[in-house]
Amino acid sequence: MAKLAKKVAFVQEESEAPVTLLLAMDKVLPDKHQSRIDFEEEAITELSVSIAKIGQEQAILVNPAKGRPGFYYIFFGESRWRACKKNGAKMILCTVLKEEYDGQLDPLRVLRQSAENMCRRGHKHFELVRVMSLLLQHQEKINPKGFIGRSVDMFAETNGKSEQWANPYKTLTNLHPDLLKLIDQKGSGLTFLMGVELARNAQNEQKIVLEEAIKMNNGGSPAMLQRAISIVSRRYRIASGKHVRSRPSERRDEYFNFFKKLTAATNQVSGNLTEEEFAKFEMDCLSYGLGDRAPALLSQAKQVVEFLQIRIDALKAFIAKKK
Repeated sequence: MAKLAKKVAFVQEESEAPVTLLLAMDKVLPDKHQSRIDFEEEAITELSVSIAKIGQEQAILVNPAKGRPGFYYIFFGESRWRACKKNGAKMILCTVLKEEYDGQLDPLRVLRQSAENMCRRGHKHFELVRVMSLLLQHQEKINPKGFIGRSVDMFAETNGKSEQWANPYKTLTNLHPDLLKLIDQKGSGLTFLMGVELARNAQNEQKIVLEEAIKMNNGGSPAMLQRAISIVSRRYRIASGKHVRSRPSERRDEYFNFFKKLTAATNQVSGNLTEEEFAKFEMDCLSYGLGDRAPALLSQAKQVVEFLQIRIDALKAFIAKKK
């Protein structure tokens, strides 16, 4: 092993193709800007056990460190490097790329690392939000025209995903850091979609919106909390003058008043709803708006109420005759 290490202890600069060789562990440096932030200890331990049993089957990719002869920065494969280090390895198998790297932040490099990680163990949501945020912050460097949409497209395409998949991560770049951390924490109760809805509000309103939604939900299911967040979030956006698609408040209120009448009418023949059931029914009505179809649906709904009232009157008359 020592003889082999001496033979491959340097990279031939004139070589165009990447060279695979053994490098000393202390000469290989982690990239502090890389896309993965949270290296789960359990996963590293499992990988170290596997490498200890069957060896390092795949080389890690490294770049020569610019201005630091003999040193290399990890491009892909820091988990394998950590696992080898955990095993006490002195050497590690590396494929050395020709391009040098100075250790400074490079958004496109981080993006490529995120794509590689997505093909392996995946990423946590807050890590992908960081990548998206970097692309948006440095979009003029990446794209001279500064076209935001290009950053989103690039994020989606590099990760092999659609624009619909990428857009929520763009929205999440506005989520308060404290709330963003909760999305990936088990048992926090805050889901990815809840975070996306909260991120549509100003950061100084997001925690207030969440608190009010939790009170409105009153211990209900996660699905009901999602709806409560949507309702409260929408109310705050309207109050702050932000453009909100469809469901003007007056149409929503008129539609909801109809449901109260409909519920009151149907309860006479189907039994009464409990307060909890009615509260859930109310949240459904508020969260699923009608948009531009409100007038037509409202007209149809009124006809249903009138029809039900006729049926109720007929039923009462029939019962009265039986008596």
